[in-house]
Amino acid sequence: MKLISICISTYEMGGKGADFLRFSFDKLILQTFTDFDVVISDQSKNDEIDKVCKEYSNSLDIHYFREKPEATPSDNNNNAIKHATGKLIKILFLDDFLYHPKALEEIAQNFDLEKDRWLLTASISSKDGETFYRPFFPTYNDEKILFKNTISAPSVATLRNDNPVLFDTNLIWWQDLDFYKRYYERYGAPKILNDVNVVIRVHGNQMGNSSKEKIRENEYRYILKKYNISGFWQKLITYKLKRYKRQIKEFIKRNTNSGMRSWYLATKKTTLHILTTIKYRITFFPLIVRFNTSDAAVIRQVFIEKQYGIDYGTIQPKFIIDGGANVGYTSVFFAKQFPTAKIFAIEPENTNFRTLQKNVSRYPLIHPLKKGLWNKTTKLAVNDSGLGEWAFTTTEAQSGGDNVVEAITIDDVLKMSGYAEIDILKLDIEGAEKELFSGNCDSWLSKVNILIIELHDRMKPGSSAAFYSAIEKYHFKQELRDECVILRKIK
Repeated sequence: MKLISICISTYEMGGKGADFLRFSFDKLILQTFTDFDVVISDQSKNDEIDKVCKEYSNSLDIHYFREKPEATPSDNNNNAIKHATGKLIKILFLDDFLYHPKALEEIAQNFDLEKDRWLLTASISSKDGETFYRPFFPTYNDEKILFKNTISAPSVATLRNDNPVLFDTNLIWWQDLDFYKRYYERYGAPKILNDVNVVIRVHGNQMGNSSKEKIRENEYRYILKKYNISGFWQKLITYKLKRYKRQIKEFIKRNTNSGMRSWYLATKKTTLHILTTIKYRITFFPLIVRFNTSDAAVIRQVFIEKQYGIDYGTIQPKFIIDGGANVGYTSVFFAKQFPTAKIFAIEPENTNFRTLQKNVSRYPLIHPLKKGLWNKTTKLAVNDSGLGEWAFTTTEAQSGGDNVVEAITIDDVLKMSGYAEIDILKLDIEGAEKELFSGNCDSWLSKVNILIIELHDRMKPGSSAAFYSAIEKYHFKQELRDECVILRKIK
């Protein structure tokens, strides 16, 4: 019995399989460590691999086994592993090879047969077998391993030949990550040898390069179901989004006709928006995310980019005003972060407000108000700026109509709340801040502990000037976060 069995699964590999095997055999012959044999599992439709094995039979201890040509790559890998008789199994893919003559010697010296179950070595890449680049040092992260390869190809692995894990025959593109995951689940973390030991050949006939997109997608579904990963559908949608983005880039490279490019990008933009909306509907259920609106962008800002996830210190808010509440995402964000706070969600636009009511219905401390913030009691016209559902503006109404709502002042909101102070005042009111801070604001500004505002000079020039003029006599500490100005009362 040899100490190490080197398991190589072979096939035609686009006509290069036999040449790659010869190259690898030449590296094996140079090894200073000689207590090894070679196990070949061949699923080629011709006898080229068999001829190479016979050619090297006097120099290497080779055991050749056939696998059905229609078998999966995982079947082929497993066939080699099952025929291994050495105490250790060294996986070596057909296109990869050992980096230097002491590679096997290092593995034998570092693998503790009493303690170790599997060992991973560092690797390096090569396109021609002569020049090398990008050394890769493996790590194992159980939370990420199924979706990010932090190890490299299975050629870096050496296994104790005692009930070894086999490759999942349902997988091609995902076979290595699944293999690592199951090894960890059965035997714990691998031993890491951070010496470059194996060369990973990069070429167009690699299994990963030839895997069709549909295969990858189906395997993605399979992996999520196999491991009962939560958020199955949103992860699947995320994968589809990445796929479409790749296709867009590839199409643009191939097509120089500007008209065709514009049409394709418009179509893909619509598709991406639909998929993104579906993803957010699932991720943030039961919140409503409307198609063909700005909802997806808003929910991304609030819950993913965490626009309002600032450091609130030790404050325990009792009263929050969400001015320009849109469809309620920010109010829900505040309700989740401060579950005992009363929140007034103020939104003037009809369709946004109806969606807001539905989104906050599960939160009894959120009180929706269909009004527009202003500096006096009046009537306001709600106007479509043409920039989407998150950009309705308000002006004083000259007459009645379906788009007219009542204005409300901050003082009025405070009286309705029953509180003497506003712990958090969030304002995203699309330019109405110009009027709000142009008069009658002294009565309430001193009662605000934290103010978060987005200024809209692009929509209503003079908004910033009115705001900064109003706050200059108050003691606030100012900071900027993306599009927001944040003021904290200095006590």
